[in-house]
Amino acid sequence: NGRLIVTVPSINIPMSEKHYQHFSTESLKEILSEYFEVERVIYHFKKSKFFKFKQKIYQISFPLSNRVKFLKKIYEGFSESFSRNLELAQPWNCQRIIAVCKRK
Repeated sequence: NGRLIVTVPSINIPMSEKHYQHFSTESLKEILSEYFEVERVIYHFKKSKFFKFKQKIYQISFPLSNRVKFLKKIYEGFSESFSRNLELAQPWNCQRIIAVCKRK
């Protein structure tokens, strides 16, 4: 009676060497449909220049956040923002797709 949570790269972003395939909502549902029913789809990480900037700040401040008070405040602010709204997006501007599924 559990749930399967799958996260995959969206077709909105360029194919990278480490991925075999990127997905649309329809292609992900099609692959999962034999064994799972997709209950909910969440579009994650808006594709934007502002998001890239925030991501860089987050990556820089995380390792130093326990040593430098100023960076700790920046890290805490970004961490709170990410956990609060997961950088929700729309199908046309997301970088990742999250599917919450249940077994058929």
